[in-house]
Amino acid sequence: HTRDLKVLSGAAEAELQAADWDEERGETNMKIKESSPPLTMNIPTDYIQGYEQARVVAPEIADNYIAHTLIGDPLAEEMAADLEELSPEVQNSLIQAAMNNEGAEALRDAPASLLRFFEQSSTVPE
Repeated sequence: HTRDLKVLSGAAEAELQAADWDEERGETNMKIKESSPPLTMNIPTDYIQGYEQARVVAPEIADNYIAHTLIGDPLAEEMAADLEELSPEVQNSLIQAAMNNEGAEALRDAPASLLRFFEQSSTVPE
């Protein structure tokens, strides 16, 4: 399950007043006072209590953590979508072959996205 949660920007000064889930309204009644508007994000409900507790201790770190849970990896997402069309056995075989650098022959039927993903992941950043 996910719920929308208003998350503050790291630069905002805020005060967490309350943080209880309101089943009737289907939302948190977390009240945050700040000078700039919050960003609303849809996050897993399991994060809400921990986020609210972390906001009290380290608001900037808590906001940054939640914001980074929403950053995607387009190449990995494309690979996952392509692999989903294959049987679990073929998926496993192709991933193992790519991880073990088994070469072009073992990967001849692999989706191009899988090859790009492993090529990118094996490139050492500067």
